[in-house]
Amino acid sequence: GVGFVSEKVDCFGASTGSLSAQAEGGTAPYTYVWSTGQQGKVIDALAAGTYTVTIFDANGCELIETSEVFQPEAPLAALFEADDVSCFGREDGVIYLDPSGGTPPYTFSVDGEHFVGTTQLVGLEAGEYNVWMRDSRGCEYITSEILILEPEPLSVDLGPDLRIDMGETAVLDAEVSAPVVSYEWIPLGPEGLNCYDCFDPETDALFNPATYELVVTDENGCTAEDRINVFVHKDRLVLVPPAFSPNSDSHNDRLLVHGKSGTTVTLFQVYDRWGELVFEAGDFPVNDPNIGWDGSFKGELMNSGVFIWYVEVRYVDGVEETFKGSTTLIR
Repeated sequence: GVGFVSEKVDCFGASTGSLSAQAEGGTAPYTYVWSTGQQGKVIDALAAGTYTVTIFDANGCELIETSEVFQPEAPLAALFEADDVSCFGREDGVIYLDPSGGTPPYTFSVDGEHFVGTTQLVGLEAGEYNVWMRDSRGCEYITSEILILEPEPLSVDLGPDLRIDMGETAVLDAEVSAPVVSYEWIPLGPEGLNCYDCFDPETDALFNPATYELVVTDENGCTAEDRINVFVHKDRLVLVPPAFSPNSDSHNDRLLVHGKSGTTVTLFQVYDRWGELVFEAGDFPVNDPNIGWDGSFKGELMNSGVFIWYVEVRYVDGVEETFKGSTTLIR
């Protein structure tokens, strides 16, 4: 009789199998002649298939037997799917693999060097990938190209910094590159807004510079942010004309206090050259055409001359200041 030891082919379609025959009975020594033409107890570099060996003993007796070399039932292969990157620049792409064939267990790699035993390859950036698949006998399979995409970058632009006058408000306007599901406005200071989750909020009345940040989020959880500064002009100029002509021509007939809107005149006085008070008013807004000196005193028109004026004002931010100067009455 004869005993066989068969070593299967490592990889489907390869020629790495071997057969070993051991004769029993008869008269040694034995001669082994294989159907491949090879002689000897062991033959190798075999493809999967059936092989015949003819054994002769020392007396010329002959025995013919067959044996088989097996291989994996199917070649290595893998079906795959991919999840794209959720946000521009993120590394959260995933490749899902469904391996078959060869000899399990399997390992996988996206670079051909670092192999893992999971069928989900995670933490991938956008790009083109081939996956190396390796079975327990060292056979390898490389997938076709797998493409992981990423969306365009989400961006938000609040435009150039704004400049407003003291006490005014500003409307903040956002321009986003794609639809978003939320707006989050963050004042980087004590100044507030009329809403914090809308598209175009309005600031509180501002007396000092303020900075605002906006964070927008899209349906994938991607975020973008921008900041804008709102600068405040603190123009504290108050002006009383150097001359006026109360001649009833409806032009420059009163000595008025001019200034930035929102400023209150708490006291306005006019004195003649001898220091006598000839006009006084208070608690009125600057630029009021109806409150000013008309060039008269006690119902009498004053003669042309130089008069001294004194003004106390309170600005929109509560700061108070005094001014004084002279003006010429022209008849």
